[in-house]
Amino acid sequence: MRILIALAGDALLRREEAMEGLAEIVAEHDVVIVHDCEEPVGCSLELALRNGLPDRDLVTILSRVVVSADDVAFVAPSGVPSPDPSAIADLRGIRALIDAGFLVICAVGRVSPILVDRDGKMRGVEAMIDVDLSAALLARRLDVDLFLVLSDDATGSDEEAARRFALATERRAAIGSLTDAAQIVRGVAGTQVAPHRA
Repeated sequence: MRILIALAGDALLRREEAMEGLAEIVAEHDVVIVHDCEEPVGCSLELALRNGLPDRDLVTILSRVVVSADDVAFVAPSGVPSPDPSAIADLRGIRALIDAGFLVICAVGRVSPILVDRDGKMRGVEAMIDVDLSAALLARRLDVDLFLVLSDDATGSDEEAARRFALATERRAAIGSLTDAAQIVRGVAGTQVAPHRA
């Protein structure tokens, strides 16, 4: 099974538990991990994974998120605009790495997403994006079987990201604590999110 795991900042603070919770999943499935590159503990997570999974090829990439200039958030922003993510600039490279057998860690920046003009030129824009929603978009584009949000505070954008993935793909999403990660994947813990069917 291919799984995308979005790690919230509070989950990343618990590196040893991250290793224990993720090792079992990584051993049995194709996994992509997404975290906020603004969180200082992201590098520590990578080191923990490298030390705990010495036989796995692992790569971390800074993944740039594309937003649309037509997003309503740019029309009348209150403070910093917060547009929805519309594309992942590095999608083709991420796919190639997964297909080559790498455990891929995507560090996503909340600030300075990019716009793509009609000629395909990219430029930064002052805005703030939601990392969980970016992770849900990447999960859809990678056609994963399960979108998993691990956090000690599974509220707000965690729930919205899981809902969007489930509705768009008719596949399972789940939210829960890092310590329960393996059980959440098996469907016996956490909050399981499925699309409502008529």
